[in-house]
Amino acid sequence: MAAYAGALPKTLNLPDLRFWLINHGAFQTHQIARRNDFGLVLIIDTLRQEASFAVGYALEKALPDQALTGILKKLRTALLKGLVASVIEGAEQRIEALLKSVATQETRLTQQPPVILGDAADLGMHSLRPPSRPLLHASRKM
Repeated sequence: MAAYAGALPKTLNLPDLRFWLINHGAFQTHQIARRNDFGLVLIIDTLRQEASFAVGYALEKALPDQALTGILKKLRTALLKGLVASVIEGAEQRIEALLKSVATQETRLTQQPPVILGDAADLGMHSLRPPSRPLLHASRKM
């Protein structure tokens, strides 16, 4: 979950910013092609005292519009008082509770190491050491 709070200019409204952030904002993940599928953005326009959620495709079923609207209604008083931190914290707590209520327990299987190891760079990891030298075969005579 990410939160954006600020005074939006007259030329930008919540739906436009919401759409842009969920489609072009960068949630850190190694699945770049589906980067924001599990993203959630709370946008707060402090000038107009409005708030809105943007939800990635994978979360739409777990966080339907009706539930998100209900959360925003519960946070309306804090928003009107300018308590931005309270709005963000309240949203996070209510989203967490909602996700826990729809979550299912997954049976964990003992994971076996992959047969073919890929490049750790796929996960954003890079070696701090230079590549190792090739090993000399013991059968090789000098």
